[in-house]
Amino acid sequence: MRDETSLRLLGIIAPLVISITALTLTQVYKLLSDLFEMKRRDKVYMLSVQHELMLNLKISEAIERTARTVGFEFVTHAWSSVEAAAIYRRHIPYSGILQVYSDIHLFNLLSKRRDLIQQDSSYGNKSDRLAIEHAEMISLNDSIRKNIEDVLKTLRSNRRRY
Repeated sequence: MRDETSLRLLGIIAPLVISITALTLTQVYKLLSDLFEMKRRDKVYMLSVQHELMLNLKISEAIERTARTVGFEFVTHAWSSVEAAAIYRRHIPYSGILQVYSDIHLFNLLSKRRDLIQQDSSYGNKSDRLAIEHAEMISLNDSIRKNIEDVLKTLRSNRRRY
């Protein structure tokens, strides 16, 4: 009688244990997959930001070489289109990246403002204002170039870590 009860109990418990084990393994696999996918996505994002910074460095060098700002605008497609939280990971110089992009946005705003000033025929002291805008943009470009170089140097040295 006891053996029969034990076999019935074992018949009920064994499938339950197998189901719980399978469910646990499935959840662990899903969790690990999500973590690896998040890390891969962040790495892809950081690579796109790094390539965009390299492109912006070339734009900055062209501005410096010609000492002209007319027609130049920095690129922010990767920065504005993807999740920015990826820059807040370890070994990423997030403060430098944020400084670069805030300077880039300011430069682009000044560029648009310059275009509006040039189009407005009734704007007073147009040439003086445009000269001031130009000087600000050249100074801002120097900061952008230096900060991009610093960020890229740090990213290259920490590439294996992130």
